[in-house]
Amino acid sequence: MPAVAEPTIRLMIDATHRGGVRNLNELNLARLEAMLEQRAAALEARIDLSVAQLELKIIRRDTTLGFWILQAATVALVFALVKLAL
Repeated sequence: MPAVAEPTIRLMIDATHRGGVRNLNELNLARLEAMLEQRAAALEARIDLSVAQLELKIIRRDTTLGFWILQAATVALVFALVKLAL
């Protein structure tokens, strides 16, 4: 092989190698993005579930509070009626 052709062949091999490395990097980046999207979707689902559970607890607490307020009003009304009857 002539001495002039050797640097040209090295440049071609380097360019091919860089292209292969670039392709591998692009594939790895695509895999990473897919994995991150999957994890983000799972995290979003967990957050949505937690928010729904919290909302349910708040609704239950409000309902319970309303029940006890109604009970207190009923007891107060009964006491007032008993006091009037005496």
